Amino acid sequence: MDTSVSYSNYTFHIPAESDHHAGTIMAWPTERSILDTLWSYPGSDVNQTRHELAKVALAIAKYEQVEMFVLDPSWDSHIIDGKNGSSLETAKQLLGDAKNVTIHTTRDVDSLWARDTAPVFAYAKPRAQELKRSSSESQSVHHDSQVVGMILSFNQWGKKNLPTTDSYFAGAACSILKVNQVLAPFVAEGGGIEVDGDGTLLATESAILNSNRNPGVDKLTMERYFHDTFGVEKTIWFSGASGYDITDDHVDGLARFASPGVVLLSRPFVRDESNPGGALDDYYDVKRKLKDQTDAKGRPIRVIDCESFVRVFRAAFQAKSDNFSVQEPDPAVLEDYGPNSGVTVSYVNYHVVNGAVIVAKFGDEGADANAANVLARQYPGRVIEQVHLHQLGIQGGGIHCATQQFFA
Repeated sequence: MDTSVSYSNYTFHIPAESDHHAGTIMAWPTERSILDTLWSYPGSDVNQTRHELAKVALAIAKYEQVEMFVLDPSWDSHIIDGKNGSSLETAKQLLGDAKNVTIHTTRDVDSLWARDTAPVFAYAKPRAQELKRSSSESQSVHHDSQVVGMILSFNQWGKKNLPTTDSYFAGAACSILKVNQVLAPFVAEGGGIEVDGDGTLLATESAILNSNRNPGVDKLTMERYFHDTFGVEKTIWFSGASGYDITDDHVDGLARFASPGVVLLSRPFVRDESNPGGALDDYYDVKRKLKDQTDAKGRPIRVIDCESFVRVFRAAFQAKSDNFSVQEPDPAVLEDYGPNSGVTVSYVNYHVVNGAVIVAKFGDEGADANAANVLARQYPGRVIEQVHLHQLGIQGGGIHCATQQFFA
């Protein structure tokens, strides 16, 4: 299969993230991607970021293979001045001896946000050979299927940054991993879609139906694309907020499928609930859209409110309110975060791996423990591995944003 193959000849299916992985793709950040950007992140530090990303990779490597993609050293001189060491040198220093970590070099990698720049992996089956599965057959069984990488034509989150080689990373990753690729007929990022593996997809309109990615494409057309490329039977749309952040409000920091019919929803920290705005409006919109909602198979969707938080805004650090209906972390006790930090601190931005869930902790012991307990109840039998985040949050992302699963 290649990018010229007609969709009409194949059916596609994206499994749930909790299905068995062959491994996880990650990307090692160049110096430029952290320090030279149109989106300013005060406090960003390339060395600290690389150490933090290495900790995430090592946590994942306890359970499955990590494929780490690093800028080819022959191209580093074109990208950075090298004062912090080349990408390959630093990757080898922190991960070179690690078990279950393979370092690949490519010209086509820049930022660490592999969820958005890497391919989205799916199973493809020729229609002529498609076998009907019995109702008792597992979703993870894909007879006569091959794994393909869906190329979503990353365009710097709606052209918010200048073009980089990240736009070519998905194809490069497929080539290096020897996976056939298929070009999707729309522009999106992996963090902008959330599937249950059983026909249902969650997405925000702001990150998908946006003129900076898919001008002139309406809901019905996009839903047909989702059906043809992802095997999705039902899309549940949330409004989102265009321009809210660089991603235009990706769904993977808001709501995640713990299993078909079960959605984990995070609630943001806000200073004043009588004048919520922003993230809390987002939260209520998601709750409203999921109320009395069913999934593609007709199951009622059960919403579990994580007693955690999605984002802490600059204003949230300027005053503390005790008037919360949901137990929230206290920004005053968060490690390493000072006033006016304006960081992303999302517990639902976790990554499911074989036998474990990799989730952030931020330094509020009560909130961190509570998030781990919520996930343990929803993912029985899996170890809950918590990794301290700071730099990823400063730069607007989390663990899920930095990872992309691929299937056997």
